[in-house]
Amino acid sequence: LNGLGKKPFCKELAECNYSTPCLCWFVSALHRMDLDSLLNALQTTQQQKSYVRLSERNVVELVLKLKQLGLFGEELLHTINGKEYITTDRLKADIAAALRQAGGRLELTELPALVGVDLVHCEKQAALIVAESSGTALGAQGELITTQYFDSLAAEVNDLLQESGVLSLADLAITYALNTELLRSTISSRMGTVIHGQLEGSLLYTPAYVSNIKAQLRGALRGTTIPVALNTLVKELGLDSFGSSIGMVSQLVDELITEGAVKGSTKGGGGNWVPTIYTAAQQQAVTGFYQQNGWVAYDLVRKAGISNEKTYLKQNFPEGLALDTVYVSSTIISQVEASVNETLRSTSWLDVSTILPPAMSATDVATLLDKCLDAGKDIAQHPGQVLATTCIVSTALITVVKDKAEVHAVLEADKAAADRRKSAATASTSAPSSNGAGSAAGIASVAKKGVAVKDANDSDDDWSMGSKKGKKGKAGGANKAKAKSSSSSSNTGAAGGKQQKGAATGDGRTALSLQALTQLVLQLYPDMEDAGPSGALAKGVAEQIRPAAVAAYQQALESAFTSTAEARRKAKDAAVKALEEQYGLLQLYEHGCKLLQDDESTQSIMQRHLLRSTGTEALDVLLTWCKWEFAEPTHTAALITPEQPAAAEASSSCSFSSPAERSKLVKALPPDVGQPLAKALEAAYGADMQAFASELVAAAIECGIRLNKLDKKTEKALLSVQRAKLTHLLELEQTPAAALALAVPLLVLKVHSQLLNIPGRAISGVLAKLQPELQEGEYSTIQQFHQLVVDSLKLQTQQVQEAARDQQQQKDVEQLNEQLAGLLPKLKALVGIGDGSNSK
Repeated sequence: LNGLGKKPFCKELAECNYSTPCLCWFVSALHRMDLDSLLNALQTTQQQKSYVRLSERNVVELVLKLKQLGLFGEELLHTINGKEYITTDRLKADIAAALRQAGGRLELTELPALVGVDLVHCEKQAALIVAESSGTALGAQGELITTQYFDSLAAEVNDLLQESGVLSLADLAITYALNTELLRSTISSRMGTVIHGQLEGSLLYTPAYVSNIKAQLRGALRGTTIPVALNTLVKELGLDSFGSSIGMVSQLVDELITEGAVKGSTKGGGGNWVPTIYTAAQQQAVTGFYQQNGWVAYDLVRKAGISNEKTYLKQNFPEGLALDTVYVSSTIISQVEASVNETLRSTSWLDVSTILPPAMSATDVATLLDKCLDAGKDIAQHPGQVLATTCIVSTALITVVKDKAEVHAVLEADKAAADRRKSAATASTSAPSSNGAGSAAGIASVAKKGVAVKDANDSDDDWSMGSKKGKKGKAGGANKAKAKSSSSSSNTGAAGGKQQKGAATGDGRTALSLQALTQLVLQLYPDMEDAGPSGALAKGVAEQIRPAAVAAYQQALESAFTSTAEARRKAKDAAVKALEEQYGLLQLYEHGCKLLQDDESTQSIMQRHLLRSTGTEALDVLLTWCKWEFAEPTHTAALITPEQPAAAEASSSCSFSSPAERSKLVKALPPDVGQPLAKALEAAYGADMQAFASELVAAAIECGIRLNKLDKKTEKALLSVQRAKLTHLLELEQTPAAALALAVPLLVLKVHSQLLNIPGRAISGVLAKLQPELQEGEYSTIQQFHQLVVDSLKLQTQQVQEAARDQQQQKDVEQLNEQLAGLLPKLKALVGIGDGSNSK
């Protein structure tokens, strides 16, 4: 080899990475030579003197090359220090030796330090040891443990058990650093051989210890005279360590009961001990209570430790009756039957609960009362009724009270009829008619009110020269009549349809209410005040007599008003006529609004005002007709007196105090009529005039009223009538604002032959529409008059808002009034009234 030098002899040598090329040649030669040649070469080489020695690095490289060529298998492992190689068989033997040396229990993490091989190889060989051990070794919790170790552990546990008498698996698991299940299986497999004791749950104990505990329990249980919880007993005996297994204590107690060592029983799943002497005493107490009182409550029986109390009582006292909460004897039942029969034979009543034990519930009393009525012999001859659950009332008593109530109902009916006639007569004298004159007068009435009585948001009655931005009117129809009082409107017939028949008519609503009839019963029988649960007997009697009282009231009231049918018909006819007139005016005003199509703002204000005024008046007339049509006859009859049948016709329409009052009436009407009226009512508070007119016509059709469109002839006649009425009102009017409110519609009627219902806010827009049609002097006069009215109203508003009046403001107001008084004749002359002079 020394003579080879650095010259490569093979392909492998050319690709060799080793520092000595001869190594590669040596390896190549090994492949080409047979065994004899190799032996000869080895002998020759050994005889020759070596000039170069192999270093540890060369040896390591040589071994690695041999492993790469497959001459060494995977069983050759490298040690941790890098200076030794070890086979897997030797490693397995070393691990087995280390396990024996450790006493049969060794952690895998300790093996690398003991055998000098990486943990991965140690774990593989440990797994092989476990697999080849045939159960004598096992791997658990990262450890190798042999059966010899478990045998020694069992011997130690047995020594501890015999010394202490009881051991806890949890304590042993902590002591030996083993999980509880592994420890349990180890001890269980050696129980009776190595370990002499008994395993129960998580406790390990000896028979002698159990006998000791059993003896202590036997003495303690024999000494108890009342029920006791076993866990409490164990604590008092100082057996807390053993008492952690309450199941075993219960088992020992059951054994003592079976053996006859103690007398008693366990309750509550074995957690409580009840001695026999206590049960016998309680049962004797229950029997004594029942025999002395004739009844016993179930809760008392349960407290005595007797389960299934109804069955127990039925077996011991078969003559009794089992109720929901108590068990009663036949003596109690006989007493109740006698009292009930005596009550039924007389004109009286009886609260059965007063002769029964107070522990009985109302349900028990009712059940017992029903049983007595079923068994009673006098029921057919002397019937009665059970009221307020616990009371029996004879039929004779109910008849007496009913007769008194009917007399009372007739008196109340007569009184209600008189009151209705009086209130209807009062309302008819104050209710204004809704016709054209009323609408015309309403224009002037708005102007008279002025800004002093306006709501801050009532923009339709704003008399300023220009329209206000950003405000919306919330209250329209300022010219609507409000003469009727709230007391008159509260007597509408629609409200009667929601109450019971008779009770809702007149004062019968209160006079025949349950409360009133209850008071009547108490006046006749004051001792009923506290009878029944919460004093409910008097109310129960009132419920029995109320139908008869209501029928008597209704009959008396109908008899009082049968003569008013004709007056009712006339009232409806008058309402239809008024509705037709209002609908005609509504059409005229709607046609007039079309003059302002080029001024959308003014037209919108006028349409909204028209809906709030004339539209609402027309809807009120229709609602009045519905009130007469759909209200109870006895209710509407009370509004009419036989001496004044014309009162019904005079009340052809009425104003409602609020939208809520209209909605209340609409809701009380039948659905086929109420729904169209509800839509019309909603449209009246909108801004679409055509939609309201359509809904009004549809609602009228549902009521059987046909509203016709105006023809040319009718329209011309109606315009003439309205012109005459407005002219007459203006001729008499001296208030500037009211005169202006009448003069502007007359000018429009004169120039365009159209009728307008103009709010104060829209006057500026209407004057602008009239300007091209008027002469310059005429327009200047009315424009100046309008400006003066606005200034006057503003000053009046300031005076109202300020606490102290300024003399200068007072002087300004007087000057404006003088100017308006001077221009008033000229204003009237514009529409043909007078010659424009100031002479009165």
